Amino acid sequence: MDPLLQNAITSIQMGVEDFQTGRDERMLSAARNLYSGILLLFKEKLREMSPPGSDEILLRVRFEPTRASDGSVTFQGVGKRTIDYDDIKNRFHQLGINADWDRVGQVKNIRDELEHYYTNAHPKAVGAAIAGTFVVVRKFILEELDEDPQELLG
Repeated sequence: MDPLLQNAITSIQMGVEDFQTGRDERMLSAARNLYSGILLLFKEKLREMSPPGSDEILLRVRFEPTRASDGSVTFQGVGKRTIDYDDIKNRFHQLGINADWDRVGQVKNIRDELEHYYTNAHPKAVGAAIAGTFVVVRKFILEELDEDPQELLG
């Protein structure tokens, strides 16, 4: 299994464990872990779609043209920096990849508030946003990664 996919699975599993405690303070950790796991799942799809030998170009913020020995031009991913939420959303749109951006956006907003300041969201609202991510994960794994969610996530 690719390390990127394994990282996504681990993040999602940790988020589910946090959510299952039912404790308000663990909901914040669940939001962080599930949001990260979803972005990693989305990146896994882009990694799979990247042409061989392109250094996973669809994941990279930067890419450069290179000229092959036959004179053709190809593009190569450059650096370790990968795309963020907005870039993923844009690339998915361009490539016709489906994702439930409304539900992902709800947990993203909560996560952003937590990371940059604090959230005023009621714990029940946080829980509802987190529960919505389970739908996103299941559907994406089934429809875009062609995997069984239960088998993949354990």
